Amino acid sequence: MQKSDCFYSKNKQTHLEIQKLFFITKFIIMIDEAGAIDPGPETQRPPTIGEQIVGIDFNPGGDPSVSKIKQLAAQMVDIVESERESRAFPASTLKQKLIDAAVFAILQAQMMAVKVVTFKY
Repeated sequence: MQKSDCFYSKNKQTHLEIQKLFFITKFIIMIDEAGAIDPGPETQRPPTIGEQIVGIDFNPGGDPSVSKIKQLAAQMVDIVESERESRAFPASTLKQKLIDAAVFAILQAQMMAVKVVTFKY
């Protein structure tokens, strides 16, 4: 075997490996587009600012009323927070303070509503 034969053999092997990886990747993409692959938690969207503020995933009792209250509060916070950067210019200082106060009031209302639906006494 000459040096050139060895080089050709290695190149051909590398080429075949790359082709194999290409077809495997193409197959996985095709299956994913068909909806056959569970996206799993790593491909989920990050939580919105509203979901973070209300703690959307924290519901140790699994109460559906608590989940609904938190979803609605998170949506309200997201709407209010979108006003911060929604215009061509950033919100004025006064508007920033109003947004902060509104978010705080929504959070307080959400916590009190959860307290009402989970009250045991």
